[in-house]
Amino acid sequence: MSVIDDDFTARVRCADYLRGLITVSFALDIPLGPRSYIAGVRLSYEGQYSLQFVSKVIWPNDDYEAAVRRGILLALEERGRHSIGGKFTLVDATVDPIHSCEAAFSRASREAAASILRLLRSHDES
Repeated sequence: MSVIDDDFTARVRCADYLRGLITVSFALDIPLGPRSYIAGVRLSYEGQYSLQFVSKVIWPNDDYEAAVRRGILLALEERGRHSIGGKFTLVDATVDPIHSCEAAFSRASREAAASILRLLRSHDES
């Protein structure tokens, strides 16, 4: 397994965190002709941490952890880079041996993280 160099690895300290503990699932199945994009993730979030990522998933074949990390970081970047910290945990993943790919996992994790960001209030808003 290669080392991933991103904001999670650097444990970036952020200006704020979201209050609460939440778990969100997101499944993606987009038909693209004879193939599909299929991915499913269950992400958990805990506030009061520097920016962290933990995976509890044992991947059956291909490892899509880098794509999941990238998707979460994209959702955070849309909110304002380094504005929100916290610990994101990949609790579970649904993998299709033929139709799963990095693009599908990146998009599924981006949507799950965006849902977390919409559902929780920042510490300053409380």
